[in-house]
Amino acid sequence: MRVIKLTESDLTKIVNKVIREQTEEPEKQENLLLALRNFVKGKITYNDLFEVDESIDDIRVRTPRGQSLITIKLGDKEYFLEAINLSQDDMWFRDMVMSPYSTYEFNDAYTIEEDFKEGYIFEYALNDENRDKLKVIASSVLPNKEVDFESDEYRQTLHKILLDAFPTQIDYILNDYQIEKDYEMNAVAREAIKSEFDDKLEEIGVELGGDNNEVTITIADLFSEALQLNLFNESAQEMAIEIISNKLGSNIGGWLDNSYEYQDSSKFDKESFNREVARQFEKIIEILEEKSDTEYTIKDYLDFRNRVESKFKIRTWYETPKDKEIIFSINGFEPSSMTVMLTVKDRGTKLTKEIKMDEEQFTQFLYQPSLFKLEDMY
Repeated sequence: MRVIKLTESDLTKIVNKVIREQTEEPEKQENLLLALRNFVKGKITYNDLFEVDESIDDIRVRTPRGQSLITIKLGDKEYFLEAINLSQDDMWFRDMVMSPYSTYEFNDAYTIEEDFKEGYIFEYALNDENRDKLKVIASSVLPNKEVDFESDEYRQTLHKILLDAFPTQIDYILNDYQIEKDYEMNAVAREAIKSEFDDKLEEIGVELGGDNNEVTITIADLFSEALQLNLFNESAQEMAIEIISNKLGSNIGGWLDNSYEYQDSSKFDKESFNREVARQFEKIIEILEEKSDTEYTIKDYLDFRNRVESKFKIRTWYETPKDKEIIFSINGFEPSSMTVMLTVKDRGTKLTKEIKMDEEQFTQFLYQPSLFKLEDMY
């Protein structure tokens, strides 16, 4: 063994050099991709990663280190959405549809009612039992017409009378239809958006968080995807946005504009809907069978209405039989007062009045117009 003689001065220099090397900070890592690799190899700590890139918001260290989760701030939401070719409206729509705490309202009550008046909504959603009940109801409210659910005109006439004579029962049915229809369309939209957006992000291990302004991914997935896209000098934020944009492609979105396409009758709960329909149809039938010697019944009203409509069409101008200068149009009926609502016009004076008449008054108006002065009508 070789013996080296050191002076006190030499020994002091060696000791100082060792101390200096032990306390000296390692060279700062500036390239994120290299820093990720070094972190996985255990050469740097997660604190070192925070110093490399300020867009790194959180790191949850796991074993092996490649499976550690890194959360990256995406910055301004508008910038992020523009970078991945997705509108803010579409992202809002996606959040509504995918949220377990909210439901997007595809249909509003006004539109549902208008569709009902046009002869749509429930005939084709009814089971056989309710269809038979509707035939009974239709025969009662339209006794002079053959039941024909295939006819648009027949359905329109039937629906308007049902809505007029049984507003409460029909409102319950339409409300339940809206609920079931919204459930159907939310389910279809959820599947479509999940396939086009969420599933694709899941394939690359990306999870959006916050108000869609941060993303969480494993360090291994971030490193692998960045390498494939040649992202050697980008920040964590730039890497995340480019990885997401590349995966989603350029044809993403259009969900809100095409929202009415999300329909699939197999997802409409006909069983639940028909239970509500059955309850309301039974109430309508009970009302139709009511009898009274002192008060008008719905049956009395419907008979009165059918007598009028057998001679005159709604919203059509007619001359009175005894005075061609007086014309009128039937606007509708009022069940509670058993009256017909008219617009009456004097061709000579151009005077126009909106009035209501019961059946007796209406008959007198038609055949004894001299008993009426238009300027006195109200």
